[in-house]
Amino acid sequence: MDTSIFVVSDLHLGGREGFRMCERQAQARLAELFGWIREQTSASRRGWIVIAGDVVDFLAEEPYAAITSDEKAATQKLERILGDSDAVWTALAAAAERCAVTLMLGNHDIELSLPKPRRRLLQRIGRPVEFLCDNEAFTFGALLVEHGNRYEGWNAVDHDALRRARSSLSRGEPSAPFPTQPGSELVVRVMNRFKQKYPWVDLLKPETAATIPILAALGGCTLTMAAEVAKAAAGAAWRERQFASDGVPTDLRFIGAGPSDGASTESRFAGAGFERRPVDELAEAFALIDGAPVPAADTKSDPRMVGEGAITLREELLFRGLHHWGEKDGRSFQVDRESERYLRPARALAARDHRKAIVFGHTHLAKRVPLDSKKRAPLDSKERVSLDSGPTYLNTGTWADLIRVPEAIFASDDRAARGAFGDFLTALKTDASDLRRLLPTFARIDFDGADNLTAADVFLFDEGGKTSPIATEEILRRME
Repeated sequence: MDTSIFVVSDLHLGGREGFRMCERQAQARLAELFGWIREQTSASRRGWIVIAGDVVDFLAEEPYAAITSDEKAATQKLERILGDSDAVWTALAAAAERCAVTLMLGNHDIELSLPKPRRRLLQRIGRPVEFLCDNEAFTFGALLVEHGNRYEGWNAVDHDALRRARSSLSRGEPSAPFPTQPGSELVVRVMNRFKQKYPWVDLLKPETAATIPILAALGGCTLTMAAEVAKAAAGAAWRERQFASDGVPTDLRFIGAGPSDGASTESRFAGAGFERRPVDELAEAFALIDGAPVPAADTKSDPRMVGEGAITLREELLFRGLHHWGEKDGRSFQVDRESERYLRPARALAARDHRKAIVFGHTHLAKRVPLDSKKRAPLDSKERVSLDSGPTYLNTGTWADLIRVPEAIFASDDRAARGAFGDFLTALKTDASDLRRLLPTFARIDFDGADNLTAADVFLFDEGGKTSPIATEEILRRME
């Protein structure tokens, strides 16, 4: 029997209005996708659904916490999420009547691994489900799937500590201490404070390069919040040092996630030497990567002209920073470009067991990249990646909404670029809902009856079950 494996990730179900990343339209489309997958099965072809992490989003549920280790509270949050996204779970349960289903952990849903929330989720699906909650990758033949957070310091999970917490809770004992991820601390301590006013803070891509400086320029950040950013960044930097040159974690006891001594991120890095820099300086550092001088002026009294309006020095620094970033690395939505942070471990994974396809999620950016750099197609080529060219890296993207920094901000014409920047800033300050875009993507990997991998790609899923392979031109068009 032939096999088709369908991989989705980063659903981010949950959160009230203003905190919800996966909106109603996306939920309806996702339910339609599960129904469509169900219909792809037949007597000669079995289906397998893999949801590769960040299935739900506990960080978006009140009361906000980097981890909700109390099982009763975690289960209550999950109940709200299940109720808010009922159509998705109904469709998945129906698909599970014909398809195998595998769930994996990401970094926003680690509470699903706790005994009571996990039991409640499986009860809701109502069918036998494989649940990989101990940092396992999903493998089938020449395919390997994982969430991808394991390879970056902001969000690598200390699964050894999480395992000890589960062990304690399963016996009715107090949860063992758990060192949370710096990225989760940043979401709870900084990002969530702004989401009511700026719901776009975790939708903008690339968030690591743009979101914090934009918040700084809008004047929302305080010195205390800047310290939180610096603290989380120090924690992420420490974890980054636990990776080998190929991007694979070296500290096997902690699976690359840092010391498992029960210390919180805050206490672990107290006195570690990081600077508590004002957020103005964070924006300044972002803006002046190229070493250009910074005008010493008061941010409120030194307006700079942008188009027909006026901006503060903070906003001027932000414009320069975005423009510089765009010149150097403004390729987030190019489907054949991926950070070496993920390509290095993907190459190592492919080489180790002769895998033909490595599939990650986590970044929210759909990708298709040949892992043999010599086989790589030119940036603007419409040439498709072929499995005959060697192993391929795929990223499944996200079902959360996305916002893209407008391409026009990077224009060589300074006046046009500033005009686009002014419009973008105005939209962010007022109502950014018109900037939100849905890019519903999934990976499909096909095997013949002998479990030989025959095809692997990432597709857009449109209404009515229409699918099309991802292409840079189409992604950019939809993000306009």
